[in-house]
Amino acid sequence: MGAADGSDLGGELFHGPAAAHELWRSIAVHQAAPRSACMFPDAAPLFVADTPLSDTWRSSLDQTDAQVRAIISTPDLANPESRPLIELAGASGVEFRAMQCPPSWFWLTDEVVGLPLRWGDPWPTSAIALRNEAVVSLMHGLFDTWWRQAVAIHTTEHPWDAIVALMADGATLETAAHAVGVSARTGRRRIEAAMDHFGVDGAVALGAAWQRERSLRT
Repeated sequence: MGAADGSDLGGELFHGPAAAHELWRSIAVHQAAPRSACMFPDAAPLFVADTPLSDTWRSSLDQTDAQVRAIISTPDLANPESRPLIELAGASGVEFRAMQCPPSWFWLTDEVVGLPLRWGDPWPTSAIALRNEAVVSLMHGLFDTWWRQAVAIHTTEHPWDAIVALMADGATLETAAHAVGVSARTGRRRIEAAMDHFGVDGAVALGAAWQRERSLRT
């Protein structure tokens, strides 16, 4: 693309331990709409209280009506330290979905995408903000695919859906239960109820029956 017209993709570069944070602030200040999407393979830096990074994120979420779709790892969602920020973000309009191993960190708006210079970085120390229309469009398509594959934490069909989906993605029962905000005992009861519902015995049979029902729903 760049070679075709003698130009390049341009972009704004960020380096250092706060690169991801500085990139996000640059994007947030200039975006025309509050809609954005992001992926965090490692969201742990946001959960540490009383740091400049976490305080800035908490302040931003508390002051704006964010329309954010966020994919984070199942272990991060299950981490008790994540609960205060998850609840604050949810109240501000952030919708979370979970994936056992998100492919890479990035942040995406209607006009710009923030990417690590090395794809796959969970929390980059070198990142770039690109406003090239083709690149932004490509990332929207990729994110929409990952969003459909990720597990919706809050479901209205059956109380066990999210836990079974997370377990099918590789999470343990305890991690899946904590990710949806319930105790391991409650998670176990939901799995037992799901087995009774489908008339099966065992996690493998439950997963197969649940997948069959989900394919009929969709």
